[in-house]
Amino acid sequence: IIAQRRFTSDNSRRVLFDMKDLTSSISALKPAGVVITHNHPSGNPTPSESDIATTRRIFALLRFTGVRLFDHIIVSDDSAYSFFYEGMLEKIEKSVQKAFYETTDL
Repeated sequence: IIAQRRFTSDNSRRVLFDMKDLTSSISALKPAGVVITHNHPSGNPTPSESDIATTRRIFALLRFTGVRLFDHIIVSDDSAYSFFYEGMLEKIEKSVQKAFYETTDL
């Protein structure tokens, strides 16, 4: 582990995440990869549509900078959801690649 960073400002209903903060840290630290974690106080670690969309944006940003997203883990009181172990990162990778190739003239 090179560093741990907190990138959020939260309220009782949702978490606000600023991609500029992540980009700045990636530029400064130059990691080979990152693991992102957050909690679901509700007790259900299943990712929301917003969690999936944010993970997709982070994956694309990191891919563009040459950094690998190793996992996004959502924790609750007594369980967790791993995007890697559930196969969601692979699906996100395919969707990002598809979107890239559909918008790129080769």
